[in-house]
Amino acid sequence: MRELAKALHADLAVQSRGHRDGVAPSEVVIPAKRELIASQPTLLDYFASRFPGIPRSEWEHRFASGDVWIAPHKQAKPTQARAIRGDELTAAHAGTRLCYYRSQVSEAATPESERVLFEDERILVADKPHGMPVVPSGRYVRETLLARLRVRTALAELTPAHRIDRDTAGLVLFVKHACDRSAYQSLFRDRQVTKVYEAIAPFRSAFAAPFCYRSRLADGAHFMQMQTVDGEPNAETEISMIRPLADGWALYQLKPSTGRRHQLRAQLAHLGIPIQNDAIYPALLAEEFDQNRAPLKLLAKCLAFVDPLDYTAREFQSTRELNTDQ
Repeated sequence: MRELAKALHADLAVQSRGHRDGVAPSEVVIPAKRELIASQPTLLDYFASRFPGIPRSEWEHRFASGDVWIAPHKQAKPTQARAIRGDELTAAHAGTRLCYYRSQVSEAATPESERVLFEDERILVADKPHGMPVVPSGRYVRETLLARLRVRTALAELTPAHRIDRDTAGLVLFVKHACDRSAYQSLFRDRQVTKVYEAIAPFRSAFAAPFCYRSRLADGAHFMQMQTVDGEPNAETEISMIRPLADGWALYQLKPSTGRRHQLRAQLAHLGIPIQNDAIYPALLAEEFDQNRAPLKLLAKCLAFVDPLDYTAREFQSTRELNTDQ
């Protein structure tokens, strides 16, 4: 939740220039380091060095197009955001927060669209398909749930109250206005939301009866993975088998009371029942496989909570179902 709040604060801070295709501008603060300023005398030099994966010619184009600018103060009007040139001196902007638009790279469209299940004056509940990230990250910018919904609703302040993995399908709660964000995000932080998932994983007779599994999760050796370690548990999930399936699989219901990254995937893998089609647990598979594989059999099926603003009992059910025939 802390990382989500930080990202959302930054997103709000740069909104004054406006979204492009539902995506807010990115930002960077120029470091006040003598050695950096000496080796990268112009802003073009700095950006080309800071982002080696982006050609220098692309940064030249962005500067020439006015797509890099000084972030205005919160009190400033959007028109007061000043575009800057690539030949301006890095030293003159040390400590300055600069904003820029990401390049409009070609993104493969997700085969299936999101569904809006509920909407009122404060919140929106979306039912996302497998393979669609919730927020822009890495090579995913426009084909993300947040960007698509901002374009669809024309709500610039629309923000997720929580996240689920790109590989996971199902429910995501969005808040429409910045003034309401904290109230709904705190529900997840304070464990006031009942979350129910469904997953297909190997059948084990030992897991036929419901049980509560507690473990301690920490960052793994690879940044993509979490690992189970000794120590005080920080992840808790109620696990129950719904029914056995063909070919040695079973349908499980998972009710996490904590929200660690990859919690369900890491815990089930550690129990010896990794979720079907998981490209990260128990072993990290090649990216080429990830792009062509069958979807992860994990679905965020239900969200239930008491609304923090009007105290109404809310409960939402995904309209999606896991395919038990594959």
